Amino acid sequence: MDIDGREFIVFDAQLDMEGMWHQYEEDYMAYIQYGKPPQNDQGESFESLKGYGRIYLHYDQEERISYFFYIITPDEQTLASTEKEFIQTAKITKKTLTTQWNVLLYV
Repeated sequence: MDIDGREFIVFDAQLDMEGMWHQYEEDYMAYIQYGKPPQNDQGESFESLKGYGRIYLHYDQEERISYFFYIITPDEQTLASTEKEFIQTAKITKKTLTTQWNVLLYV
């Protein structure tokens, strides 16, 4: 797949993962950033979910830089729309800071 003039290798995966929903038991530090779980007693804590993933990989031998992008989503439609709206329209630019390269992805 071509992204901004670079040829990327693409890997697809079907994922089995633990969900994020869980029953509240006590205050955790993560709740400061993400908030407490909803107050409903339905379902099992961290119940198994199906998902879809796609990884995009390109190594630039001249610049010695690896480009690595990924999408993880609960359905194939979101995977396709994310690729179309974001990945396929990405612009990759480089900027020199002393001797290090910063690689920026503008979406």
